[in-house]
Amino acid sequence: MFPERQQGPSVAPYHHWVLDGDRIWATFHRIDGGYLVRFSGFADFVIATDGFSASCHPCPGLSHATCEHLFLNQVRPLMLSRQGKLVFHASAIEAGSGAIAFLAASGRGKSTLAAAFGAAGVRYLTDDGLVINREGSVFMAHPSHPSIRLWDDSRAALLDDVVTSAPIAYTSKARILSASGLTHCDEPTPLAAAFFLGDGAAKEIELNRASGADAVAAWVAHTFILDIDDATALSRHFKDVALLAERVPCYHLDYPRRYETLGPLRAAILAAARLTELGA
Repeated sequence: MFPERQQGPSVAPYHHWVLDGDRIWATFHRIDGGYLVRFSGFADFVIATDGFSASCHPCPGLSHATCEHLFLNQVRPLMLSRQGKLVFHASAIEAGSGAIAFLAASGRGKSTLAAAFGAAGVRYLTDDGLVINREGSVFMAHPSHPSIRLWDDSRAALLDDVVTSAPIAYTSKARILSASGLTHCDEPTPLAAAFFLGDGAAKEIELNRASGADAVAAWVAHTFILDIDDATALSRHFKDVALLAERVPCYHLDYPRRYETLGPLRAAILAAARLTELGA
C-alpha cells in the first residue's frame, strides 16, 4: 500500500455505486489482469480477476483507518463474491441455534438493529458483508470482522462505556469493537431467517412473510457482485440465491425508527424466527 494521486483510468466504468441518492462514490473499471474499484478522493483498489488478491492505492493523506474501512466493508465482500461466494449487504445475529440476517441499503438501520440485540446479550456475527455458504441442505452464516459501525446517537442509546471504538473512518460513524458489552460470534451458524428492512415509514411494526420471486428479488437487491456482466457467474449466483430464498424463511420488516421501539421489535423478530423453527 502506497499513497498516490488518482489518475485516469483510461477505460470508462462499467458500473458505479451511488450514495445519498445521486452522488457517485465508487466506480468499477476493467483493467488488464482484473478490476479497478475507485473511491474518488479516497483510494483505488485493484482486484485480481479471480478475486483472491487485491492491492490498495490510497490518496495522499488518507488514514489507515479509512483504508481498512473501505477494504473490510466494501472491497473484501466484492472479492469474496468474485470467488463464487454469496455475499450480502446484511448484518446478522446468533439467536439460539440459528442466525438471523437483516438486509438493507445503507442507512436503513441494520447495524443499529444488530447492536440492539448485542446490547441485550445476543451475539452478533457481522455488521455488513454477510457471507452465506451452503452445506448440504443448510445455509451457514459466517462471521466477519468483530465490530459494528454506529452513529453517535445509536452508540449513546444502546451501549455503555465499556465498549471501545476504533478510529472513525470515512464517515462520522464509529467502529465499535467487540467487548464485554457487545459480544461477537466467531463460528459459522445455520441461517434460520432473514428480514428485509423497509425505509422506516411505518407507524408501527409491520412484519410480512416474503416468498417466491419476491424473496429472490429482495436477496438479489442486496447482493455484492463485482462483475455484473459475467453471465456464467451471474447464472450460478441466481441459482444459489433462488435456493437460499426457498430454504430460508424471509420477511419484509418495517418499523418506526425510535429507540423505544427496539424492545418490542426484538420480541417480534425472535417470535417470527421461533415460529419458523417450529415449521409454522
